[in-house]
Amino acid sequence: MKNMNTEGNFADLINGDFLIPANLDPRWLNSKFISIKQLDAKVKGKRLEEITSFILNHLDYLVEPSTNTDHDIILDGKKTELKGSTLINGEEDKFSFLQIRPSQDYEQVVFTLVYPEKLELWVLDKESIKTNILEGQKPENKIRARRKKGDPKKINKFIKPQHGGNDGNSGTYCFHGHPKTLGATQIFGNVK
Repeated sequence: MKNMNTEGNFADLINGDFLIPANLDPRWLNSKFISIKQLDAKVKGKRLEEITSFILNHLDYLVEPSTNTDHDIILDGKKTELKGSTLINGEEDKFSFLQIRPSQDYEQVVFTLVYPEKLELWVLDKESIKTNILEGQKPENKIRARRKKGDPKKINKFIKPQHGGNDGNSGTYCFHGHPKTLGATQIFGNVK
């Protein structure tokens, strides 16, 4: 064998390309949010809740602790659920928001959207959540087949059942898209 390493340390042989996860969208490589993108889903959700509360507090909103486990915070007197997502790999403006439960005790949802280069907050009231769920249950709005390569992309503008397929009735829903298609309003403000 040529140039045998007798110390057993082969780290110098490893090219940096081997250390990048195969499924990582290259847009994240130089992003300040790459560590969030790579977190486990449950940890990511909790971290984005903390980040969202921090931002809202610094935008001069009144952020108070929740009164029960059905919502995450009280925002300016409204029981608020926080949902966060990083941009879906290969997409320009699509996110996944899971575990949306209309039966829980909240008045609005704040969606946190993390792009490689920016972070946005959007808010939607609970009645609009329920309306979007009902619209998503209509037969003409159900997406039954997976898109084949070359087919135009369908815009998902409704909240769908998360478990049990399109006809599932678990009470838990998900949304894959951008909250503006649901009628959400972007949150702006001055940092205090």
